[in-house]
Amino acid sequence: MKTVQFIRDFGGPTGGHLKVLHYFQYVLYSGVARPQLYLTPSSRRDHSNFFLTYPELVVDRLEACDVLFLGGVDWPIADALGLLGADIPIIALLQNVRHANPDDPYRRYNHLRAIRICNGREVAEAIASLGVPNGPMHVIPSAFAPLAEMRRDWSRRTADIFIAGFKNPALAEAVASRLVNAGLRVDVSTHQIPSNEYHCRMAQSRVALVLTHMQEGSPLPALAAMGLDVAVVIPDTPGIHDYCRHEETALLPDRDAEALARAAQRLLADDVLCARLRTNGQRIAERHTLDFEHAAFLPILRQILKQDDDSKKVIPT
Repeated sequence: MKTVQFIRDFGGPTGGHLKVLHYFQYVLYSGVARPQLYLTPSSRRDHSNFFLTYPELVVDRLEACDVLFLGGVDWPIADALGLLGADIPIIALLQNVRHANPDDPYRRYNHLRAIRICNGREVAEAIASLGVPNGPMHVIPSAFAPLAEMRRDWSRRTADIFIAGFKNPALAEAVASRLVNAGLRVDVSTHQIPSNEYHCRMAQSRVALVLTHMQEGSPLPALAAMGLDVAVVIPDTPGIHDYCRHEETALLPDRDAEALARAAQRLLADDVLCARLRTNGQRIAERHTLDFEHAAFLPILRQILKQDDDSKKVIPT
């Protein structure tokens, strides 16, 4: 069976790592190839590293493979390892509009041939702005595991607002202070916590205020909130608009503590608007499933394996 080589520098659990894990699993369950993962020496190797769920597929040294699978942040690592000149077909997963920034490390590799998969329309537009891609480019919308069974009855939720603030703790605290002073029940998380705890706390709230980095690529916390039947407030951010649409599936205020607090209070005061966002959000979550993502990726994987010959590509030593 042919081999797809993944590379990760794992410093802790993130949405980007989780999405690469999903693609790792899609290869594993494809029946046409076997994934293997090279973890960099600096990677964490503790209980937080969900790739270690598959210890038999983790390798300490690079071996021959048929396809190289690279996330946007993996290209400099692959370059340092001498893989980009090895004539190995590449599948590139791009998850953030920032990869088109002048200072982003990926940008200098955009001219190399690869099959590029973008996790949203905005990401694809950003990459296309660099010039005509060298190789096919596909958009496979980011997806998340179903969370319907974790939903809570609306009348029994114990928090008005859950603030997912680990991407901007200072802003999270500033918003929380305003909301608490307004007499609301606020649950704020300013650091990363286990996913099950994170989703349980989110499910107990009526509104999820999801803070972002300055640039994104279909952030999974907002999609999780939609799947949990929680109304979403998220600052208007490049890369979120595939499923975060203002006053349709979420409220998108400015990245300002006062504006974010007002948006959350507005949802709690306007039952009609809140119900509309929740209903539309659930529909988005139902379409952005891992099964759909897997089904969209599998023909791409099969095609690149079909184009490759039966001999293994040798990784330089």
